[in-house]
Amino acid sequence: MDKSRTASLEIELDRRRVIRAAWWLLGVIVVIQVFRLLTDGLDLPGETLWRRLANVETENTFPTWLSAALFGLNAATAWILGRAEHRAGGRFDRHWRGLAVIMLVLSVDEIASFHEMAGGVIRRTFGLSGPFYYAWVIPGLNLVAA
Repeated sequence: MDKSRTASLEIELDRRRVIRAAWWLLGVIVVIQVFRLLTDGLDLPGETLWRRLANVETENTFPTWLSAALFGLNAATAWILGRAEHRAGGRFDRHWRGLAVIMLVLSVDEIASFHEMAGGVIRRTFGLSGPFYYAWVIPGLNLVAA
C-alpha cells in the first residue's frame, strides 16, 4: 500500500436542502409553540403532558431537542465549510471551524442546560434578582464582547 497517498472524503452539500432543513426545524418549533398558546386554557386530553413537552419557554422539551438539532446542523455545515476553505487555500478556515465549535457547544448546552446551572450559581452567589434573574447573561455578554 502506498503510504504517500492519503484517503480523502468528499462531501457535497446542496445549499437549498440545508437551508430547507433548517427552516423546517425552525417552523416545527414555531408551530408547536403557537398551537400550545392557542390551546391555552382548553381542557384537552393529555394536556398536561402536551404542555410540558411542547413548551419552548422551558428546558428538556421537544422544541429544545429540535433547537439542539438546528445548532448541530449549523455546526456540521460550518465545519464542512471550514474544510472546504482550507482545501481551497483560503484564510478563513479557522473562522469557520471556530464557528462550528461554538455551534456544537451551543447544541450541547441546549440539551444539557449548562447555562441554567451556571446562572443558578451566579444568582445565589451574588444575590441577583429582577432583571438579573437570568444571571447566565452576564458571562454570556462578556463572551460576546470578547
